[in-house]
Amino acid sequence: MKRTAPPLPTREDEALIQDYMLHAVIESVLTRDMNLLPTLELKLADLYALILRHAGRDNADRLWTVRRQMRHRGIRILARRRTAAGFEIKYLCRGYECMLAFDSVAFMQELAARIGAVSQNRL
Repeated sequence: MKRTAPPLPTREDEALIQDYMLHAVIESVLTRDMNLLPTLELKLADLYALILRHAGRDNADRLWTVRRQMRHRGIRILARRRTAAGFEIKYLCRGYECMLAFDSVAFMQELAARIGAVSQNRL
C-alpha cells in the first residue's frame, strides 16, 4: 500500500495562525494594562479593572478555541518574534515547517478592529 503525503497548509490554516497571533498579542496587552492599572490614580480604576478582566476572559476563551482548532488541524507553533517590519511566526503544519510574516501596520489595524468589535458587543 502506497503512503500519501499529508495535505499542504491551506489559507484556512494561515487564517487560524493569524487568529492565534492576534489573540496572543491581545492577551499580552491586557496583562500589561492590568498590571499597570494599580499604579495610576484613576477615579474609576475598579471599573476599568473589571472591564479588562472581562475582556481577558473573553480573549482567553477565544484563544483556547483557536488552539483547539490548531491541534485538530495538526498545527503547532515553533517560534514567534517581533521584527522591525512586524511579526514572524514559525509553525509546523501536518509535518510541513512554515513561516508567516505580518506587517505591523496591517496587523495593528486588524487588532484594533477586533478589539473594537469585542467592546461593542460587551458594552
